Amino acid sequence: MAALSMLEGYQVSPTNAFLPAEPPLRRLPKYYESWETICSDLPALIQSGQIIDTVDELQLCSTDLLTSEPEWRRAYVLLGFMANAYLWGPERPANRLPASLSIPFLAVSEHLEIPPFPTYAAQNLWNVHSIDPTQPMHDPANIHASVSFTGAPDETWFFAVPAAIEARGAPMISLALEAFEAASSHNAKLVINCLNQISGHLDGCTHILPRMYERNNPIFFYNRIRPFLSGRQISPGLSHELYYEEEDGKSRHLRYKGPTAAQSSLWQFVDIALGISHDDEVILEMRQSMPGSHRRFLAHVAKIANIREYVTSHPQESGLHAAFNMCLESLVAFRNKHLQMVSRYIVVPSRAPSKAFRKNNNESVVINGAAKGTGGTAPVEFLKQVRDETRESRLRG
Repeated sequence: MAALSMLEGYQVSPTNAFLPAEPPLRRLPKYYESWETICSDLPALIQSGQIIDTVDELQLCSTDLLTSEPEWRRAYVLLGFMANAYLWGPERPANRLPASLSIPFLAVSEHLEIPPFPTYAAQNLWNVHSIDPTQPMHDPANIHASVSFTGAPDETWFFAVPAAIEARGAPMISLALEAFEAASSHNAKLVINCLNQISGHLDGCTHILPRMYERNNPIFFYNRIRPFLSGRQISPGLSHELYYEEEDGKSRHLRYKGPTAAQSSLWQFVDIALGISHDDEVILEMRQSMPGSHRRFLAHVAKIANIREYVTSHPQESGLHAAFNMCLESLVAFRNKHLQMVSRYIVVPSRAPSKAFRKNNNESVVINGAAKGTGGTAPVEFLKQVRDETRESRLRG
């Protein structure tokens, strides 16, 4: 199909969706060994309180030796994890990154057209690989994370479940593109078939989502993992801007956000494909934290998406309406499950007494219990709005 042939140009895979078509690189060339060493020791450096000194002593490495997209992505993962460990590993969060970290981070981010701070792509797309490459990535148990802040299996599982959902939902991209072409050629039967299959894949993603409970303890997540992802929202003393030291002695300051599932291109793709509108600036803001090629793909899809228009213009085709609404019901079910998960992992723990989540220099660090999501949003309100807008998009009659 012509529509599928253009996916490669947007770095989108028919089989893996927004995950890389090939397994992510597991190690950079020897020149970048210092980055690899720090990230392999990250949990210990954080726990011992040595991460600040270790990064401050880091020698500046040029990005000139990065020669392939997998290498650029691996560099982005390493620099992103080091940045958040540097910011949130010490007892008092910092609001600056030293030149040895910020200069290559800015260069890598510019190349990948993605912000120079940890994102969903860094932790859930480019940081995971199959344990058994002969098996699909639909099973979180077959996924391992290369880099983590805690070294705990809970954190690997937190990265693995969304990655498995990305892989499970990949066929929806080809099906939606096929439905666009079918609608353009007035092939109602094919549109119905594509919608029915999309609904089935949405149900498959919904089935994977609750597996998060299997190996990720909510209290451990809230107190040990979440602080590294939610960034500045934990401490009112941290500026909303992060300062990046540059070669000329000056510094660049940027607003800083943590990674969140709202940065997943897959779910914005589904919304666009089905003509679901969300009246929320957060949606567009989160798109800026996606890789540039993925943002362009979503912009392209927004121009050619025609399923809702086709269905509404053929009211006599009851099968079209039923298939379209079934997709929306499946998407609402997924978002309801997501809401339940947020309650269990963020809302409930936030109401418990504050807990120390790690020790630095033999002192406990106490985390504020504000119920913020990993990207700094108010998760329940945001997800309820997205869920309700999805529900309201169902066709009447």
